[in-house]
Amino acid sequence: IKRIIKSRSKYLYYNYKSASPQPDGGVQLQFHESTVRFKILMGSPRSSKTVTAEQEICWYMTGEHPYIKMKTPNYGWYIVPSFNKVRESGGYWQRLRKHLPPERFRFISSSNNLFKVIDRATKSEFTFKSIENKLEDFGGVAIDWFLFDERSHRPEVREQLRMRVATTRGRGIYTMDRFESDDWVTELTNTKLDGEPLAKVWKLDARDNKYIDEEERRQLMAEMDEIAQSRHIYGIAVEVGKRYL
Repeated sequence: IKRIIKSRSKYLYYNYKSASPQPDGGVQLQFHESTVRFKILMGSPRSSKTVTAEQEICWYMTGEHPYIKMKTPNYGWYIVPSFNKVRESGGYWQRLRKHLPPERFRFISSSNNLFKVIDRATKSEFTFKSIENKLEDFGGVAIDWFLFDERSHRPEVREQLRMRVATTRGRGIYTMDRFESDDWVTELTNTKLDGEPLAKVWKLDARDNKYIDEEERRQLMAEMDEIAQSRHIYGIAVEVGKRYL
């Protein structure tokens, strides 16, 4: 048993804690506690939004979510900006292999951009998809959940994703920056189903990540002007003329 505990201690899945510096778990814990079907995390780079969302979908797969009852096995999609972002050093694939213990999760990849993770215990699985894929790649099947990482201006893909989880009453997670507003976000958060909100937004910035040490924070601040700090540290849009920077 001690050997198993020691082995598990290396992986974030078993040792996950909110990255918030707040004693009550902050925005990240509020995100996990919510039972709305569509969750939207807006934040600056290094605000912990992606790792927070990844822990959420891993709980979906295992059926071990502390606040949401999820049937297993289930099937999901992880939509990313490009497959290069999956393959690169420090990218999605490498990060997940550090997050998830191999004795519990099976990782499958091939040269034709197939990237899949399977929970050995529940048989749940998810597949990576790129926003660069053709529209038909997002159609044809029902899924139980999706994670859409980073903002996209392809409304037809968002519509397809909504359709894919409609029949299963599935769940969706969006992560994105906070640099500009989107009408579809407002529409989604204003929609109610059976009297309950369909979606909710949580906002993060780099101050919400306790794993950024003060030295790194000071260095980032020293190397950026005021506009860059607003964008990359605090995740705030700065309007210059007619454009958001």
